[in-house]
Amino acid sequence: MRAKVQRRDEHGAGGRSVDVEVRWSIAVDRGGTFTDVIATNDAGLRVVSKLLTTSALYPDATLEAIRRILDVAPGTPLPVERLREVRVGTTVATNALLERRGARTALVTTHGFGDALLIGDQTRSDLFGLAHAPRRPLYSEVVAVGERIGPDGEVVTPLDVEGLAAGLRAARARGTTALAIAFLHATVNSAHERLAGEIALREGYGDVALSHRTVAVDRFLPRASTTVADAVLTPPLGAYLSGLSAALPGVPLLVMQSSGGLAEAGQIRGKDAVLSGPAGGVVALGSVATRFELPQLIGFDMGGTSTDVCAYAGGLERAASGVVDGVQLHVPMLAVHTIAAGGGSVLGFDGERLVVGPTSAGARPGPACYGLGGPATVTDANLVLGLLDPQVFPAVFGPAGDTPLSVDAARAALAAIHETLPTVVRDSFGADPLRSLARAFVTVAVETMARGVARVTIERGLDARDFALCAFGGAAGQVACRVADVLGIRTVVVPRDAGVMSASGIATAPRRRVFERAVGRPLEGAASFVAETLDLLRGQQSLEGDAHERVSVRLTARDSAFSLELSAPEVTAAPGEAHWDADLDRRFRDAYHRRYGVSPRGGLWLESVLLTVGDDAAPPGPLDYSPAPAIAVTGPAPTILTFRTHTVAVEPGWSWSQSSAGDVVLTRASAVSTRAQGAFGSARDPVGLAVMGHRFMGIAEAMGLALEQTAVSVNIKERRDYSCALFDADGRLVANAPHIPVHLGSMSDAVAAVIARHEALDDGDAFLVNDPYAGGTHLPDLTLISPVSVGPWRFFVASRGHHADVGGITPGSMPSHSRTIAEEGIVFSGLRVGRDWALDEALLRDALSVGPHPARQPDQNLADLAAQLAANQRGAARLRALADELGDDVVVAYTGHVRDHARQAVARLAGRLPAGAATLPLDDGGEIRVRLTPRPGEPLLIDFTGSSAQLDTNANAPRAVVKAAVLYSLRLLTGEDIPMNDGCLEAVELVIPEGSLLAPRSPAAVVAGNVETSQIICDALLLAAGAMAASQGTMNNVAFGDERVQYYETLAGGAGAGPGFAGASAIQCHMTNSRLTDPEVLERRLPVRVECFEVRRGSGGAGTCDGGDGVRRRLRFLGPLRLSVLSNRRRFGSPGLAGGGDGAPGHQHLERGGAVEPLGHRADVFVHAGDVLHIETPGGGGYGLSPRSRGHDESEPS
Repeated sequence: MRAKVQRRDEHGAGGRSVDVEVRWSIAVDRGGTFTDVIATNDAGLRVVSKLLTTSALYPDATLEAIRRILDVAPGTPLPVERLREVRVGTTVATNALLERRGARTALVTTHGFGDALLIGDQTRSDLFGLAHAPRRPLYSEVVAVGERIGPDGEVVTPLDVEGLAAGLRAARARGTTALAIAFLHATVNSAHERLAGEIALREGYGDVALSHRTVAVDRFLPRASTTVADAVLTPPLGAYLSGLSAALPGVPLLVMQSSGGLAEAGQIRGKDAVLSGPAGGVVALGSVATRFELPQLIGFDMGGTSTDVCAYAGGLERAASGVVDGVQLHVPMLAVHTIAAGGGSVLGFDGERLVVGPTSAGARPGPACYGLGGPATVTDANLVLGLLDPQVFPAVFGPAGDTPLSVDAARAALAAIHETLPTVVRDSFGADPLRSLARAFVTVAVETMARGVARVTIERGLDARDFALCAFGGAAGQVACRVADVLGIRTVVVPRDAGVMSASGIATAPRRRVFERAVGRPLEGAASFVAETLDLLRGQQSLEGDAHERVSVRLTARDSAFSLELSAPEVTAAPGEAHWDADLDRRFRDAYHRRYGVSPRGGLWLESVLLTVGDDAAPPGPLDYSPAPAIAVTGPAPTILTFRTHTVAVEPGWSWSQSSAGDVVLTRASAVSTRAQGAFGSARDPVGLAVMGHRFMGIAEAMGLALEQTAVSVNIKERRDYSCALFDADGRLVANAPHIPVHLGSMSDAVAAVIARHEALDDGDAFLVNDPYAGGTHLPDLTLISPVSVGPWRFFVASRGHHADVGGITPGSMPSHSRTIAEEGIVFSGLRVGRDWALDEALLRDALSVGPHPARQPDQNLADLAAQLAANQRGAARLRALADELGDDVVVAYTGHVRDHARQAVARLAGRLPAGAATLPLDDGGEIRVRLTPRPGEPLLIDFTGSSAQLDTNANAPRAVVKAAVLYSLRLLTGEDIPMNDGCLEAVELVIPEGSLLAPRSPAAVVAGNVETSQIICDALLLAAGAMAASQGTMNNVAFGDERVQYYETLAGGAGAGPGFAGASAIQCHMTNSRLTDPEVLERRLPVRVECFEVRRGSGGAGTCDGGDGVRRRLRFLGPLRLSVLSNRRRFGSPGLAGGGDGAPGHQHLERGGAVEPLGHRADVFVHAGDVLHIETPGGGGYGLSPRSRGHDESEPS
C-alpha cells in the first residue's frame, strides 16, 4: 500500500509531503506514568509522542499510540499490514516486582534454607534507623524438602521424592500456580533440581523455574533470588505480551531486555525485563557518545523520586547483577545506578541547615505545584526559579486534574519554610527571598546528585572530570550545568530526544540474546571445559546472527567477576594448550589493575561461560531531520531553553549551541567552582552546612570504595567489615561513611594517640594502631592513619578493617577465654609502618611475627594493609582537591561548622529527652548501669557510675568503644540525618568510672568488649531514653580454623520493638552491619557444611509491638578445626519496654558422637569431622503490654 502522507514531526520539524510506503516501525517505552513513542516509516518520516500510561479513554497506551500514529478511528481494527515491527520497553515486570503482585509462587528449596532469602545477607539498609521495615519476599510460600548436594557435586542426602510431591500438592491446593526450585550446589550437580521439575510437571504445575537453568552463578542466594523473580514475573509479563501480540497478529513484536538487547516476545522471561525501560536510555547514551565521538560519557536522568546514572567508557557499562527493591537479580544488565534524589525530593530546614530528601512527595500528593496540598520539593524550587514553564505541561493537575502547574502553590510552600528560618538566616536571602531560597535548595540537591554520580565513576576506577555529561529526562537539563560544575565536567550534551530517551534507545537497539552456563572451576587447565560448554550453548541458540564468546573470571576467594571476551584463537584452542589460560590470566590481571590501581593476588576462578548472539551491526544513526528550536529562550542568568519535552538551564560561565541533529551542547567557558559562584564562604551558612556535609562524607565514601575494591580478605572485601573517616588537626572525627558503627565513633582516639606519640607527622606516613588502650577496639581491627597537609593546615584520614588473624591463642584472634591482651594477638600502638604512601613490608612482616602467638597469615595482613593505605591516599587526594576548589580556609572552617551542627542537634535532643536509667546484666556476671540526665543550658549527662568493676574475662570495653556506642545511640535518638562526628559528644558530659569494665586498665583482655559489651551499652542507652526495647545484645561471634585457614562470622538476631514499630527479625543490630558469606561459597572454601539457617520464630518478646525474632544455624564440620564462640544473652533475655515481654535468650550446643554438649555463652573447643554446632540467637524485646501471652519454648535446645 502506498500513499501520500503529510505530517509534522511533533518535535518541530516542518511538515512535508512524501511518497512513501506506509509501513511503520514503532518504539514504545511504557513507563509507570507516561508512555513515550518514537515512530518512523521507510521514507524517514518521524513522529514522537507522549501519552498517559493509564487513562479512562483507552485500555492500553501502546495500542492507543499505534492507533494515533496510523490515524485509525477508535474501535476500528488496526491495519497491521502497515506495521513493519513494534519494539517495546515495559514496566510490567518491574511493577509486578515492586507491588509484589506476580504469579503466586512457591519456593522449593533445600530443607533448612526456607528462610534464606528472607534473611539475605543479614544487613540493615538504614544504619541509623530505630525501625526497620520487614523484608518483603516475592514468593508466597516455601516448600522445604529433604535433599543435599555437596560442593563437589556429591549426593549427601537423596531427594525426598514422596515428601516433595506431598508438599507440592498441598501448595497447589492453597492456590500456588508457579514454582521456583533452588537447591544448594545445583550448578555443580543439577540432578535433584531436574527430578524435582519432573515431579512438579506431574503434579500439574505449568510454570516451573529451575535455578541451574535460570542463572549460571555458583552462589546460592543470588541464584535462588533470581529464580524466584523469574517464576513470579514471567506469567504477568507473558500475559501482557500475549495480549499485545493478539492485537497485532503477524507483526514482529520485540521486547527490550535489561541487557540492552531486543528479544522476540515469546522468548523473554520475567527476570530479563525488570530494567527494560531504563536499558533503552543507556543504549541511547551509547548512540550519543558515538555521534559526538565522546570516549567517556555519563548519563544523568533526573526523575521524580530518584535520579538514574549510567556510564559509557568506550562501551556501555554492563553488570552481572543488581538489586531492585531489595530483590537480588543475577542477570546480564546494563548498569543503572539510582540516587535517592529527584524532582519530588522534599525540602526542609532542620534548625541549622537546608535539607533535601531523602523523603519524596511521590506522585500523589506530589510537589506543592501539583495543587494537591503536597510539600515543597525540588520541582517547586525549579518552578519558582523559572526553570519550568507551566504552559509547556498539560493541564492535568489540581483536584479535578484540569489545571496547570501552580507557581503560586510552589511559592507558598517555600514561603512556609522561609518563615521557619531564624531571622539572621531569613535576612541573608535578600530582596527576593523565595527565589534565593529556591536556588539554595537546588544547590543542596545538586550536591546530593553529584555525589552519587561521582560514586559511579569511582567504582570503575575512573575520574568524573574526564567525562562529558549527558542530561536526559524532563528535569535533568535544569541542573546539568550545576552538577557538572561540582564534578569538574566541562561538556554537557542534552539530546534532542532527552524527554523520550528510553524510546530512542529502544528504536535503535540490536536484537541480542545471552546464553550462560556455570562452570565453577579453576581457570588453569579449563580450555576443554570452555570448548564443551560453548558447544552446548550453541546448541541452545535459536537466534541467527553474529556470536561473541565470553568468560566470567574472578579471583578464587572473591565474588566480583570480570567478563573477558574470548579471541578467535581462544575459542578454538585445543585442550591442553598452555597459552590459553595464561593469556586470560594476564588479561584479567590487567583489567583488575586498570580498575582498582593494584595488582590482584591469588589464583583465578572460571565462574561461567557466556555466548551472546544477535545483530552485531552498529545501531542506525539519527534520521535526517530539522533541528527542534527552543520554544523560548530567556536570560541572562541563567539562560533558559524551553523545548516541548524538556528544559535546559545555561548557567553563568557556560555557552550553548545546537547541533544539526537538534542536540544542545553546553560548554564551560571557564573554571567555575562553588566558591566562584559565591554560594558560601568560610562563615557558617545553612547552604554551606548541607554542601560540606556531602563533600566530607563523599571523601569517606571514596575511601571505602577504594578499600573494598583492593582488599583481598573475605572480612573486608565481602563481609565489608571496615570503616573510613576524616579527622581534623586535633584528631576529632569530622565525617565518616556509613560503615560499621563500633569502628566509627572510636577511631578519633586512635588518631589522638598517634598525635601524642609522634612529633614528626609527614604527608604519606602510615601509622598502625589496634591497641585498645590507645584508641583501638579489639586487636583484629587494624587502623591505618595518615596525616594530610592542606596549605598550612593538617588533617588526618584513617581506615580500619577487621583482619582475619593477628595472632593470639586461637585462629581468628577472637579467643573466648582470654585473660590478658597478649593472648588476643599482636598489639600496635602507633607504629610508623610507611612513608610516602608506601608500606615498609619488611618492618610489618617482622612486627607480625614476634611473640609467642604471631599472626598466622601475614601475607593477607600485608595485602589488606596495602588496600587501607590506598584508601587513605584516595582520601588525601580528594581532600586536597576540595581545598583547591573551595579554598583551604573554607574547608578548615567547615570542619568546625559540621561538628558544631552535630553538637546543636544533640543539644536539641537533650531538650526533649526524658530523664531515665537502665541496668543490664552481662552473661559474664557484671552489669552496666547508665543514667541520662538532661540539664537545661548544660550538656546532657550520661553517667555510667555503678557499672561493674573491671572483669577478669575479656568482656571489658575500652573507653573508645564506650564512646562509639554513645555516639551511635545519640545519632539514632536525634532522628536527624546529621553527620556522626565528635560534635555529638561536645553536647554531652560523659562519666565513665576508671577501672570499671567500661574503662579497664591494661593489660585486661577486651576482645568481647568490642563485639558484645558494646551491644549491651546501646541497649542500656536506648532503654533509658524510652526509645526502644533491647535488641539481641550480642553479635554471636563464631570463629573457626587452623594454621592454614581461618573464618569469622557474626550472626543476626532480633531487634527491639519501640513505640509504633515492631522489631525487625533476623537482622544485624546496632554496632555491626557486616554481611554473611553465601553458603555455597563458605562450603567451597572451608571444611564445613551449613545444614540450617532460618528464622527462629517466636523468639521475639510479645507486646503491643512484638520484638524481632532471632535465627537458628547449624554447621557440620568436615575436618578437625578449633572453634571459638563468643556471645551474650544466653543467660538473660532481651528486656522489653513499657510492659513488653523479654525476647528469648540465645542458645548453643555441640552434637558429636550421638551426644549433645551444651556450650556456654563463650566456648573454645576442638571439633572433628561430623561434629555439629547448633546455635540460636536471641530475640528482641517487645514494646507495650501484649494483648496475649506468648511463651518461649524456642529458647530450649531443639
